[in-house]
Amino acid sequence: MNRDFPGGRKKALTFGFDDCERYDRKLAELFRTYKVKATFFLITDSLGARIPFHRYGRDTVVERVTAKELPVTYRGMELASHTASHHDCRHMDYETLKSEMERSCAALGGSCRDYGMAYPGGLYNETCVEYLKELGVPYARTAVDTHGFAVPRTREEFLAWNPTCQYHDPDIEAIVEEFLREDGTRKLLYIWGHSYETESPDPAFGFDAIEALLKKLGGREDIWYASNMDIHREEMKWEDGN
Repeated sequence: MNRDFPGGRKKALTFGFDDCERYDRKLAELFRTYKVKATFFLITDSLGARIPFHRYGRDTVVERVTAKELPVTYRGMELASHTASHHDCRHMDYETLKSEMERSCAALGGSCRDYGMAYPGGLYNETCVEYLKELGVPYARTAVDTHGFAVPRTREEFLAWNPTCQYHDPDIEAIVEEFLREDGTRKLLYIWGHSYETESPDPAFGFDAIEALLKKLGGREDIWYASNMDIHREEMKWEDGN
């Protein structure tokens, strides 16, 4: 049975960015410019927060996007949960994680079945997976970079979804070249990160580096540009035999 991505494509590209800091505003605009989809994982209890912080050797303020601006800032993008409080899921019992996810998803406008999530800190265990499965959460992304292009196939795999790499991975150029190589295999490139990382003094982390990546990957007929939820829904069609 043909298991290509939509349009008969062999390649799919998705992005995931965490923490909903103010730099998401510029980042989401870049994704729209290059007609590439991304998923943004929001810490919903902290929307609109301004918190003094020391980062990259200087004092700064962590400023998160506001609830009011979500429809504009993330226009055309997928919104997902980074839990309500960004606490380690491994230390939560079922009722605590249920409360976190229900509160977070309600702030996004729906229920646990409507939104995927990213594990805070990328940290999880099998108990977390079981709890999220019981809650009906569609997918949950880890921070375990594979440098590969495998596609989750089952509901359990989607609840421990390992991405390919971060956008500033030292091997990003080789990873992209391998992804673009025509070899007849089905490939999913999942790139993730945090928009605040663009403030790093290392130019490999800056917006110019992200834009160079989008120039190379965007506008191609052989790639399906998808949100995280798009990928999940497409694969579940096969899992469910539709």
